[in-house]
Amino acid sequence: MPAARRPRTPDVYVVHQGDEAARLAFRVAEGLRDQGISALLHCGGGNFKSQMKKADGSGATFAVIIGDDEAATGEAQLKPLREEGAAQLKLKVDDLADAIIGQLIDSDEEE
Repeated sequence: MPAARRPRTPDVYVVHQGDEAARLAFRVAEGLRDQGISALLHCGGGNFKSQMKKADGSGATFAVIIGDDEAATGEAQLKPLREEGAAQLKLKVDDLADAIIGQLIDSDEEE
């Protein structure tokens, strides 16, 4: 019997609220994966608070937060989950992957 593999901790957990946000969140998660970023997409509803608890519990480095307001402007919030006092950024969805990769590389270099 093979040993149980420990699940890989995701780089990003995508939370969303609203119909337009759900559609954009799916595209964002797929786009991040295409860039080599491990992304979990929240499925199953719940408010932002409960989704953020799941994001934190996942061990992800970042949460990507998308509401209908962000979806309407093609933006998302990028929230660091593992750095005390780190700033939450509002970015165009097309700029998310570069920002995440840049911050992941910076944190690897600090270790």
